[in-house]
Amino acid sequence: MSYGDKEFQKHLYNLHSICIHDGNATTGHYYSYIYDSFNKKWIKYSDIKIQEVSEEEVFKVAEGSDSSW
Repeated sequence: MSYGDKEFQKHLYNLHSICIHDGNATTGHYYSYIYDSFNKKWIKYSDIKIQEVSEEEVFKVAEGSDSSW
């Protein structure tokens, strides 16, 4: 089930963060997207690289259709 699925749209919630693992069971990389509610922006945290990203990118990655670290 993906975030764009009609079943998810039946339930109201505020998404605050997403933790992503890019790789397989023995190796990979973790990074996070966290919503800054004060500035109304999504921020990507990947080791020492921190950058503002679009909401579109966050949901694309969350659904597994992009790997952009």
